[in-house]
Amino acid sequence: MEGRYPKALLFALTEPNDLAKRGEFDTWYRRIHIPDVTTGGIWNHAIQFTNVNAKPGEGYSLVTYETGMEPDEANKVMRAASQTRGDDRRFAPGMKGIGAGTFKRIGGEHRARVGRPVCGVMAVVANCDPAREAEFNRWYDDVHLLDILETGAFHTAYRYESTDLATTGGKYLAIYESEYEPAKAREIWAPKIPKLRELGRIFDGIKSVRSFSGNRVWPTE
Repeated sequence: MEGRYPKALLFALTEPNDLAKRGEFDTWYRRIHIPDVTTGGIWNHAIQFTNVNAKPGEGYSLVTYETGMEPDEANKVMRAASQTRGDDRRFAPGMKGIGAGTFKRIGGEHRARVGRPVCGVMAVVANCDPAREAEFNRWYDDVHLLDILETGAFHTAYRYESTDLATTGGKYLAIYESEYEPAKAREIWAPKIPKLRELGRIFDGIKSVRSFSGNRVWPTE
């Protein structure tokens, strides 16, 4: 998202049924699917990341789309446009959805460094104990995001909340952008987690639904 902090985010984690056909999948995504989603200007600033080491079911491709509209209104307009165009025929028959849906922005703006490139991303979809939700959100905004950015592995962080749990599978989405590729970013932040846990700065009520780390592949600039 490159520091834009949009009001709503369309999150699409997918993979081809046959991972050996990733090249064909990527071509379809960039030439057909992304233009279909962004036509009309409701969703824009599409960015694709891929995890070349993903195992089946983990998600190979993550694409994020942004909008300045409220998520419910953006989805309503998008559905109407899709019905008009008859988009069903344009969906890849070999695409498997891993986790997708619309999220609305929550929390503030979190930046460790301004103007750095986005070469990699880490995205985490999670739930928490409903009885501790207020505590969870305070921890995420006031403790966790700051700790992760201070590792130096990531320069910008975002928080979003699902508008439809049935499609996203988890209520909360956090995205961290890095100037490094995923392997290098993990090399920087992973060794620092045990110390944070020792200091009591890891919330014990978080329940991870899925996570994704990938290289930015489109657009390249």
